[in-house]
Amino acid sequence: MVKTICDLDWDPSEDKVTLSITSVEEGWNSKDLRGWKTDLRVSTPLEGTAEEFKMLSCKSLIYLYGDKSSYICNPTTGEFRTLAMLNQRNDGIGFGFDATENHFKLVLLHLTENLTWCNIFTLGTNSWSSAKNDDPTVPRFNGKAYSPTTIGESIYWITTPVMNVLCFIVERRRFEVIRYHSTVSKERLREKNMHFSLGEI
Repeated sequence: MVKTICDLDWDPSEDKVTLSITSVEEGWNSKDLRGWKTDLRVSTPLEGTAEEFKMLSCKSLIYLYGDKSSYICNPTTGEFRTLAMLNQRNDGIGFGFDATENHFKLVLLHLTENLTWCNIFTLGTNSWSSAKNDDPTVPRFNGKAYSPTTIGESIYWITTPVMNVLCFIVERRRFEVIRYHSTVSKERLREKNMHFSLGEI
Protein backbone atom coordinates (compact mmCIF):
# COMPACT_ATOMS: atom_id res chain seq x y z
CA MET A 1 0.00 0.00 0.00
CA VAL A 2 1.08 3.55 -0.70
CA LYS A 3 0.67 6.86 1.02
CA THR A 4 2.04 9.46 -1.37
CA ILE A 5 2.19 13.24 -1.29
CA CYS A 6 2.98 15.22 -4.44
CA ASP A 7 3.92 18.88 -4.87
CA LEU A 8 4.51 20.84 -8.06
CA ASP A 9 7.01 23.72 -7.98
CA TRP A 10 7.73 26.06 -10.90
CA ASP A 11 11.23 27.47 -11.34
CA PRO A 12 10.88 30.64 -13.50
CA SER A 13 14.65 30.85 -14.10
CA GLU A 14 14.69 27.45 -15.84
CA ASP A 15 11.03 27.46 -16.90
CA LYS A 16 10.63 23.98 -15.45
CA VAL A 17 8.17 22.35 -13.14
CA THR A 18 9.57 19.98 -10.56
CA LEU A 19 7.39 17.19 -9.22
CA SER A 20 8.35 16.35 -5.65
CA ILE A 21 7.02 13.00 -4.49
CA THR A 22 7.21 11.86 -0.90
CA SER A 23 6.28 8.21 -0.63
CA VAL A 24 5.73 5.82 2.24
CA GLU A 25 5.82 2.35 0.69
CA GLU A 26 7.87 -0.78 1.21
CA GLY A 27 10.53 -1.10 -1.45
CA TRP A 28 11.18 2.61 -2.03
CA ASN A 29 11.94 3.65 1.51
CA SER A 30 15.22 4.39 3.18
CA LYS A 31 15.68 4.88 6.90
CA ASP A 32 16.89 8.35 7.76
CA LEU A 33 16.22 10.96 10.42
CA ARG A 34 12.72 11.52 9.03
CA GLY A 35 11.81 7.86 9.26
CA TRP A 36 10.66 5.68 6.39
CA LYS A 37 10.40 8.33 3.70
CA THR A 38 12.07 9.12 0.42
CA ASP A 39 11.84 12.37 -1.51
CA LEU A 40 11.98 11.80 -5.25
CA ARG A 41 12.33 14.65 -7.72
CA VAL A 42 11.60 14.54 -11.42
CA SER A 43 11.93 17.60 -13.67
CA THR A 44 9.77 17.72 -16.77
CA PRO A 45 7.42 20.22 -18.44
CA LEU A 46 3.95 19.67 -16.94
CA GLU A 47 0.57 21.14 -17.79
CA GLY A 48 -1.79 22.31 -15.07
CA THR A 49 -1.28 22.78 -11.36
CA ALA A 50 -0.93 20.53 -8.34
CA GLU A 51 -4.60 20.96 -7.51
CA GLU A 52 -5.63 19.48 -10.86
CA PHE A 53 -3.87 16.15 -10.42
CA LYS A 54 -5.12 13.03 -8.72
CA MET A 55 -2.78 10.19 -7.92
CA LEU A 56 -3.00 6.40 -8.11
CA SER A 57 -0.25 3.88 -7.48
CA CYS A 58 0.39 0.23 -8.22
CA LYS A 59 3.50 -1.61 -7.14
CA SER A 60 6.42 0.65 -8.13
CA LEU A 61 4.60 3.08 -10.46
CA ILE A 62 2.56 6.24 -9.89
CA TYR A 63 -0.19 7.49 -12.19
CA LEU A 64 -1.02 11.23 -12.09
CA TYR A 65 -4.07 12.45 -13.96
CA GLY A 66 -5.95 15.69 -14.42
CA ASP A 67 -8.48 17.26 -16.76
CA LYS A 68 -5.90 17.95 -19.49
CA SER A 69 -2.97 15.61 -19.01
CA SER A 70 -1.95 12.37 -17.38
CA TYR A 71 1.45 10.92 -16.52
CA ILE A 72 3.12 7.69 -15.46
CA CYS A 73 6.06 8.11 -13.08
CA ASN A 74 8.62 5.52 -12.07
CA PRO A 75 10.18 6.96 -8.89
CA THR A 76 12.96 4.37 -8.92
CA THR A 77 14.32 5.35 -12.34
CA GLY A 78 12.99 8.93 -12.48
CA GLU A 79 11.23 8.15 -15.78
CA PHE A 80 8.22 10.34 -16.54
CA ARG A 81 5.85 9.58 -19.42
CA THR A 82 2.90 11.58 -20.77
CA LEU A 83 -0.35 9.71 -21.42
CA ALA A 84 -2.57 12.51 -22.71
CA MET A 85 -4.63 10.09 -24.82
CA LEU A 86 -6.27 8.70 -21.67
CA ASN A 87 -8.29 11.85 -21.02
CA GLN A 88 -11.60 10.48 -22.21
CA ARG A 89 -14.97 10.32 -20.51
CA ASN A 90 -15.29 7.67 -17.81
CA ASP A 91 -17.20 6.98 -14.61
CA GLY A 92 -14.16 5.87 -12.66
CA ILE A 93 -10.50 5.07 -13.18
CA GLY A 94 -8.16 2.47 -11.72
CA PHE A 95 -4.53 1.35 -12.01
CA GLY A 96 -3.62 -2.33 -11.76
CA PHE A 97 -1.14 -5.02 -12.75
CA ASP A 98 -1.69 -8.15 -14.83
CA ALA A 99 0.84 -10.73 -13.65
CA THR A 100 -0.04 -13.17 -16.44
CA GLU A 101 1.05 -10.60 -19.06
CA ASN A 102 3.55 -8.78 -16.82
CA HIS A 103 1.97 -5.42 -17.74
CA PHE A 104 0.53 -2.48 -15.84
CA LYS A 105 -2.97 -1.52 -16.93
CA LEU A 106 -5.16 1.57 -16.62
CA VAL A 107 -8.86 0.78 -16.36
CA LEU A 108 -11.46 3.36 -17.43
CA LEU A 109 -14.79 2.32 -15.96
CA HIS A 110 -18.23 2.92 -17.52
CA LEU A 111 -21.46 2.49 -15.53
CA THR A 112 -24.81 2.63 -17.35
CA GLU A 113 -28.26 1.23 -16.68
CA ASN A 114 -27.71 -1.23 -19.54
CA LEU A 115 -24.12 -2.33 -19.02
CA THR A 116 -21.08 -2.20 -16.73
CA TRP A 117 -17.89 -2.26 -18.79
CA CYS A 118 -14.40 -0.76 -19.05
CA ASN A 119 -11.71 0.34 -21.49
CA ILE A 120 -8.28 -1.06 -20.64
CA PHE A 121 -5.03 0.63 -21.67
CA THR A 122 -2.00 -1.67 -21.45
CA LEU A 123 1.31 0.05 -20.71
CA GLY A 124 4.20 -1.45 -22.60
CA THR A 125 2.14 -2.38 -25.65
CA ASN A 126 0.23 0.95 -25.78
CA SER A 127 -2.87 -1.00 -26.77
CA TRP A 128 -6.56 -0.66 -25.94
CA SER A 129 -9.02 -3.42 -25.16
CA SER A 130 -12.36 -3.64 -23.38
CA ALA A 131 -14.15 -5.91 -20.94
CA LYS A 132 -17.90 -6.21 -20.39
CA ASN A 133 -19.60 -7.52 -17.29
CA ASP A 134 -21.41 -10.84 -17.78
CA ASP A 135 -22.16 -11.50 -14.09
CA PRO A 136 -25.91 -11.00 -13.45
CA THR A 137 -25.24 -10.34 -9.75
CA VAL A 138 -23.38 -7.10 -10.58
CA PRO A 139 -26.02 -4.32 -10.56
CA ARG A 140 -26.39 -2.02 -13.57
CA PHE A 141 -27.08 1.68 -13.02
CA ASN A 142 -26.02 5.14 -14.12
CA GLY A 143 -23.42 6.14 -11.58
CA LYS A 144 -19.86 6.97 -10.65
CA ALA A 145 -17.04 5.04 -8.99
CA TYR A 146 -14.71 6.63 -6.42
CA SER A 147 -11.74 5.83 -4.16
CA PRO A 148 -9.97 3.34 -6.46
CA THR A 149 -7.86 0.94 -4.43
CA THR A 150 -5.61 -1.77 -5.89
CA ILE A 151 -5.15 -4.88 -3.77
CA GLY A 152 -3.37 -7.84 -5.33
CA GLU A 153 -4.70 -8.42 -8.84
CA SER A 154 -7.94 -6.49 -8.26
CA ILE A 155 -9.11 -2.87 -8.36
CA TYR A 156 -11.92 -1.82 -6.00
CA TRP A 157 -14.18 1.25 -6.17
CA ILE A 158 -17.01 2.65 -4.07
CA THR A 159 -19.98 3.35 -6.34
CA THR A 160 -22.69 6.01 -6.07
CA PRO A 161 -25.62 6.67 -6.00
CA VAL A 162 -26.09 2.93 -5.36
CA MET A 163 -23.39 2.39 -2.75
CA ASN A 164 -21.55 -0.88 -3.31
CA VAL A 165 -17.94 -1.95 -3.64
CA LEU A 166 -17.28 -2.79 -7.29
CA CYS A 167 -14.30 -5.01 -8.07
CA PHE A 168 -12.49 -5.59 -11.36
CA ILE A 169 -10.10 -8.55 -11.40
CA VAL A 170 -7.43 -7.39 -13.85
CA GLU A 171 -5.97 -10.78 -14.80
CA ARG A 172 -9.37 -12.42 -15.36
CA ARG A 173 -11.03 -9.26 -16.77
CA ARG A 174 -14.01 -9.99 -14.55
CA PHE A 175 -16.34 -7.80 -12.47
CA GLU A 176 -17.61 -8.65 -8.99
CA VAL A 177 -19.58 -6.70 -6.40
CA ILE A 178 -19.67 -6.48 -2.61
CA ARG A 179 -23.15 -5.23 -1.77
CA TYR A 180 -23.68 -2.47 0.77
CA HIS A 181 -27.39 -1.85 0.07
CA SER A 182 -27.46 1.90 0.45
CA THR A 183 -28.18 4.91 -1.74
CA VAL A 184 -26.31 8.15 -1.21
CA SER A 185 -26.17 11.37 -3.26
CA LYS A 186 -23.33 13.87 -3.63
CA GLU A 187 -25.56 16.44 -1.93
CA ARG A 188 -26.03 14.20 1.10
CA LEU A 189 -22.31 13.55 1.31
CA ARG A 190 -21.65 17.31 1.34
CA GLU A 191 -24.48 17.95 3.82
CA LYS A 192 -23.27 15.37 6.30
CA ASN A 193 -19.57 16.04 5.58
CA MET A 194 -19.20 12.33 4.84
CA HIS A 195 -16.28 10.71 3.05
CA PHE A 196 -15.80 7.04 2.23
CA SER A 197 -12.55 5.37 1.25
CA LEU A 198 -11.10 1.89 0.87
CA GLY A 199 -7.96 0.38 2.32
CA GLU A 200 -6.13 -2.88 2.92
CA ILE A 201 -5.77 -4.24 6.47
